[in-house]
Amino acid sequence: MRPLREREPSAAWSTARIGAAVRVHRVNLELSRTDLAERLEVPVETVIAIEDGEYDPRLALAPRLEAALDLAPGSIAAAGRSAA
Repeated sequence: MRPLREREPSAAWSTARIGAAVRVHRVNLELSRTDLAERLEVPVETVIAIEDGEYDPRLALAPRLEAALDLAPGSIAAAGRSAA
């Protein structure tokens, strides 16, 4: 039996980069966290968790985030692969 693999360090960096990219785009659009949360129809705590790199929005919220921030489809996933 193979040992369980620990979570890859790159996964943490990926959510951190996504969060940083979301924050940059939100600020550039002059949106508050509350404004973005309302656009996404989620609690403001979700936006805070995304920006802090504690929540990975790629599956559940990526399309709505991209629409709310006027980003091209796939931008959220791309932010996780490269520096924001």
